[in-house]
Amino acid sequence: MNETNIRKEFVKPIAVLTIICLVMSILLSFTNGVTSPIIEKAEKKAAEQARLEVLPQAATFERVDIDPEDLPSSVTDVYKAINGAGYAVSLDGDGYGGKKTLKMIVGVDADGFITDTKVMSHSETPGLGSRVAEPDFKDQFNGLDESGLDGIVTISGATISSNHYIDTVRDALTAVEIAKGAE
Repeated sequence: MNETNIRKEFVKPIAVLTIICLVMSILLSFTNGVTSPIIEKAEKKAAEQARLEVLPQAATFERVDIDPEDLPSSVTDVYKAINGAGYAVSLDGDGYGGKKTLKMIVGVDADGFITDTKVMSHSETPGLGSRVAEPDFKDQFNGLDESGLDGIVTISGATISSNHYIDTVRDALTAVEIAKGAE
């Protein structure tokens, strides 16, 4: 093979693919830079709306400043209702789908009772473990405190997902007690 054939068959295709990869990488980076703030803003708005859903007595919230080392590992944020109605706790709990795959918000009133729970996203098995996000399961938590969690009826065939959900709610109640102690 002579030098001209080597360039045609090996060097030129490699150079073309390298240029294509570089251009695509630059375009993807630019697109990410443009869309990232928009996505972040939308996620914050959805989280604020979810906090209001799980604690409807609240008008607005302020983030409680607690050292993450003091909180259960699933807790990402604790928000206190400015009007004293209670707390909204954001969590990334474990699920059957894996570590930190059950993203939830739990509302807890000022007396320590659960007002509501909301699943923001999950990786549970469709039609089985995913039923933890349905009203038949999640509404069991409304009005309960820590002592009532032992009476939750798990979903048949999805006890692992159900138990992860219960554990995550338990972490939210623990976080509220820590937040009350930090005030």
